[in-house]
Amino acid sequence: MVDLLDNLVVIPIDSEQMELIFHHQGVNMRYLGEVALQASLHHVKEICRIEMIARTLKRILNTQMSRKILNLRNLIQSLSNEIKELE
Repeated sequence: MVDLLDNLVVIPIDSEQMELIFHHQGVNMRYLGEVALQASLHHVKEICRIEMIARTLKRILNTQMSRKILNLRNLIQSLSNEIKELE
């Protein structure tokens, strides 16, 4: 796949196109780092880096949001229990 990118057989202009190329070639996106290391074209390396950063941030944000929602649910449940005890 790196050969296709370096020889300009396929030319991604953004992360979305890079993802399509990966899937079309049957390559899992977890190999973004390897493609970034092996590619010789600057724009290919840059697209891979941007996509890796975006995917990492997405995971971090999803984890944080899940924790916040769980904490909010627990708080609501506690308040609900306290209100029931007051009645």
